[in-house]
Amino acid sequence: MRVSYPTLFQKIRNQAIDLSNMLVEYATIPPLEGDSFFEKYGVGNVVGGIDKPYERLSAYEILLEILSDHEIEQFRAIHKGTPYYFMGWTAFQIEDFEKGVFYMDSGISEDIRKLGLTDPTDFSRRTPGINFMLLETGNQVAAATAAGLIRSMEDAFAEFSRLSGVQMDRNEFIDKFVIGSGLFLDNTFRTVLTSLYSFVLEFETRQRELKVRSSAGTSIEPFLTHLFKGCLVFETLLKLTPPGDTQTTLRPAIDAHNQNLGIDTSLLPAHMTLEKVANHYKELIRQNKSFKDVSFATAYGIRNTVGHKLAWLDIFQQDQNIYPQLYQAVLGACLWTIYKLWVE
Repeated sequence: MRVSYPTLFQKIRNQAIDLSNMLVEYATIPPLEGDSFFEKYGVGNVVGGIDKPYERLSAYEILLEILSDHEIEQFRAIHKGTPYYFMGWTAFQIEDFEKGVFYMDSGISEDIRKLGLTDPTDFSRRTPGINFMLLETGNQVAAATAAGLIRSMEDAFAEFSRLSGVQMDRNEFIDKFVIGSGLFLDNTFRTVLTSLYSFVLEFETRQRELKVRSSAGTSIEPFLTHLFKGCLVFETLLKLTPPGDTQTTLRPAIDAHNQNLGIDTSLLPAHMTLEKVANHYKELIRQNKSFKDVSFATAYGIRNTVGHKLAWLDIFQQDQNIYPQLYQAVLGACLWTIYKLWVE
């Protein structure tokens, strides 16, 4: 991108430029020529380093907000894949992973809408955003950021394979689940996918927060909502395909698929406190129960406690190892479901 960071952000903030010419141009530009418009007025990003990512992200958000307020129909019509891609990239650089995958996916929606993409296996038509979501570094300037996501997911697959005794790698995940499901072009499916990615990516940030928080005790909301997100991904995966899609709550969805899942449902906990969920996890580990059974029992327990309230005893202060253990169990339930229902 030729336009440097201060061109838009500082000048808009200081009201030092006349926006009328930009808005007139915007109102008349053909929708499919949106990329050239955003190359002219966007702030871009640097390759091979990090340079003011928050300011760049803010500049793009300000620009799109101005355009949306100015003429909403043109805003809806114009192709916005370029700004969304840069917004996703810069959001990743400030570790706002939820926003990062949201904007990357927004770019994919634009590509599908304006470019008529119908087949994600068509490599000749894959846009940078689609490659990003399909865990590929090719055809994109944010290759280093994409590589970070790929490393995190590959580490998750490797640890899952080690603990579960089955094998699932990145290629199987993409080919058999993301593409093989036939649902990638559906934004409801990509909601599940982006939530899984952000759940994995956010773990290290949450773990760091636990290490540096006040020793006097703090809010545990970030850790509860993070674990709960993973549980929602788990439950949604079970309801994504028949016969689980007809179920309204988690236990019937597990039962509907259990011929494939092979879970010992007698280990699923009854009504519990969060502390009891953690103790139940430890007891199952002590009894040498299988990884899949421990994972499902733990995810089930967290879903049915944190899903109802946030005011729980701070189990993370009592046991500093329990948070990564619970995270691994919830992720294990997600990946076991993907493996058994789509990959195997």
